[in-house]
Amino acid sequence: MYGLITGLVCLAGYVFVVFALYDGNLGEHCNRRYSPECTGVFKARSTCFMLMTLASLCLALEVMSLRRSFFRMTRKEDRQHTLTQPLRDLWQNKWLCGTIVLAFGVSMMSLYIPGMNRGLFKHAPIGREWGVVAVLMVNWWVFVEGYKWGVRRYYRKQDDKKGDRDDVEARAFRTWMGGQNVEAEVAAVGEKR
Repeated sequence: MYGLITGLVCLAGYVFVVFALYDGNLGEHCNRRYSPECTGVFKARSTCFMLMTLASLCLALEVMSLRRSFFRMTRKEDRQHTLTQPLRDLWQNKWLCGTIVLAFGVSMMSLYIPGMNRGLFKHAPIGREWGVVAVLMVNWWVFVEGYKWGVRRYYRKQDDKKGDRDDVEARAFRTWMGGQNVEAEVAAVGEKR
């Protein structure tokens, strides 16, 4: 499902930039070299590239928990600060945080370094197209959060039918740990810190 929405967002960005911002001028021989008539195509490629990159980076954030929202990954009982909790959850995985910053930096370099952008990647620096990227990424994030909300709702109904309102992730880890009480293990680790 995530791949489908990412593909649709990228396609929408490309089509919008070429046909709405640059009047549908596709130029000639734009895959071989840059020319002024290929500006729309090159900027649409850049928009699509940034959408794909940002969607991949945001997906890495979203799959930190397959069911919980990115904004509420920590259980209610364990939450300390509502507004800053997503940043605290993200910072717990410093490698992921560093990788996202590094990947975003490399994608920006490929977009704005002359010679590298038009010669190697066949795209051009973007300006007003960032608005298209922002709007489509907000739509992507709303869809992903809505999908996760639907998954949570579905499994809650299934659990209600079974009479089991246990925490889904704790239940999964309990199975993995051979039936041990995960909540007690987590509490013991928390007390040691």
